[in-house]
Amino acid sequence: MENFLEIKRLLPGAFRRFAFADDLNGSSLSLLYRNRVRIRPKKIPGKREGKYRIVVCDVRKKDAESFARAMEELKNKMLLIGNLDYEAFCGEFFAARRGT
Repeated sequence: MENFLEIKRLLPGAFRRFAFADDLNGSSLSLLYRNRVRIRPKKIPGKREGKYRIVVCDVRKKDAESFARAMEELKNKMLLIGNLDYEAFCGEFFAARRGT
């Protein structure tokens, strides 16, 4: 189960675009900071989906691996803070967008 999805861009550049699921408290921010990943959120602050929001952001290509590591840690953090339905939400939301 993935809690993020890469959005393909038409023009190549120095950044890769991702969408990921976060809670409304922004629990991902500390993990991104700890993994030294700087994100550039898009103008839309995030689409709310119940108690979660979908964040669309740009990440430098060289930081993409660290971003993926932070997203893996986010799954564990969500369980620790009591968001037990996070994995089910991500599985349902991102599977629908991947077309599987």
